[in-house]
Amino acid sequence: MSHVCRPGPLLSPEPYHDTPLLDQPPRLVRRHRRRSAIVAQAPVAALATKKGLTKKKLDLKVSLKAKDVQAMVRCPVPPYLIGVDEPAAEAYIVSIHGKLKGAISSLPTTYPLNAATLADLWTEVRTYWKTLDHKLKNSKFEI
Repeated sequence: MSHVCRPGPLLSPEPYHDTPLLDQPPRLVRRHRRRSAIVAQAPVAALATKKGLTKKKLDLKVSLKAKDVQAMVRCPVPPYLIGVDEPAAEAYIVSIHGKLKGAISSLPTTYPLNAATLADLWTEVRTYWKTLDHKLKNSKFEI
């Protein structure tokens, strides 16, 4: 995933509390010419699959248990889920928050993990950390 925007790595793996699914809080770094790096951080779970896309909606087939969805929703920091289509070498991202409760069997392919999406993700996470109300009300990457 590091080749999308810049030569350095995007994710820095670190355990995230007691939720084994959320084991990679990425440090989204944007460098400025005259300033030091600005870092925004949020928990991310990545699911790789070889199942491909659904026939009708062209969503990525994944398997995420309800208990994992509920653990992500309870997370105090807005978590994201990256679905990786291994055969196609493509990745997609969604936000997991709000009233989600059940298992997730597919992810929309609306937000491919590319330079534009990563810039939007950085902005969303950075905006979250700048607010006093630390509860993500909506997300561009919402399911």
